Formats: sequence, structure tokens, C-alpha cells
Amino acid sequence: MATPASPIPSLWPSNVTGSTERTPLTILKEQAAALSAQTNNFVVGKATATPVGEKILIDFDLVVPTLMNYSYRLFKISHGTMPYPLQIHAKGIAAQLASSQFQAKLTNALGLQDSVEVTDENDFIEALRAIFKADATQRVLSALLAQAHS
Repeated sequence: MATPASPIPSLWPSNVTGSTERTPLTILKEQAAALSAQTNNFVVGKATATPVGEKILIDFDLVVPTLMNYSYRLFKISHGTMPYPLQIHAKGIAAQLASSQFQAKLTNALGLQDSVEVTDENDFIEALRAIFKADATQRVLSALLAQAHS
């Protein structure tokens, strides 16, 4: 009678571990929490990831709980298995970032310039800073806060 074969030991290297770098989703969740705290939860940031094929799509929404959870999509990002480079997609993002260092990095999506590519975490953080400071973002946030208080 044949003896059962021994299981093959792991062929993976012993140093297989997760990266310690912050992912774009982690950064967006941190910023969502910061916005929620700054507005006393009248406007809540929400970052939601969805896998689509080999891409990861992340939506960043402004949600107003007192308006039956009305949601405004501020932007979305997409990236592959590797977190960078990533694309930030938002209507008019080219105009929002026109005065920032990202002007040279703008891509032209169907002639609308609604996408910008960033290559690393530092660029991503600077792009987010520019988006959050943009006049268009501030107008939307002010309007949502005013409605949340009414």
C-alpha cells in the first residue's frame, strides 16, 4: 500500500508581508474623518472603494445626514494593483488645479480636462490639498453646510 504524499511546504518567500505605506483609500478615509470632525458631522466625508476588473475605483463623497443623506460626489480616483500612479477624476478638475504644480500633468479626457494623474503619495496629498482649497469645493461645502443647518 502506498504511503500518502507529504504536503508540499510553502514555496512563498518567508518575507511576504504587507506594505506599510498608506494607500490612497487610507488617505481619503483620514480626510473624510477630518472633514466630518471639522463640520461637527453636518457634512460627512465618505470614501468608498469598488473593484472593477483590474482597477480599484474610489469615490469621495460629501454626505449631509440631515438631508436624508444627500450625497455630492466631489471626485473619484482610479488605480491598478499598485496604488500609484493614480488618476483623479472630477468635472473641471483641470481648472481647479490650474494654479497648482499639476498644470503640466493634466490629461485631456475627451477634451474636457476632467482628469489628472499623480505619480506618488506626496503628489496625491498636494492634489487633494488643492482640490479641498479650490473655490468650487468651498462653494459646494458652504452650500451643503447652510442646508444642513436649516
